[in-house]
Amino acid sequence: MKLNLKISLANINPWKILRFIYKIFLLAGVFSVIAIFVFLYIYFYQPVTEARITVTLTYDAIYQKINKTLFDKVSKKLDERKLAPLDSASIRNPFESIESLPQ
Repeated sequence: MKLNLKISLANINPWKILRFIYKIFLLAGVFSVIAIFVFLYIYFYQPVTEARITVTLTYDAIYQKINKTLFDKVSKKLDERKLAPLDSASIRNPFESIESLPQ
């Protein structure tokens, strides 16, 4: 028995092939545009991010110095108040009940 395995060239529509090639080029174009934007984002935005981190660290250092100065001033004031003579009558022991206080 002889098999006829002839492929008919009459059924191949050249417009379908051209539409397929057009879709391939369209997808390749879209992916290349996305790839270009990703490259530009990585290439140009990364240094900006590093600069922002540097500026942020600089601001953090400034705020740290300000906070240290304020903390030193406040702790100095507290130490001065601790060293100041206190009137013992104005100090109340919080653990004593109110009834046991002298009237």
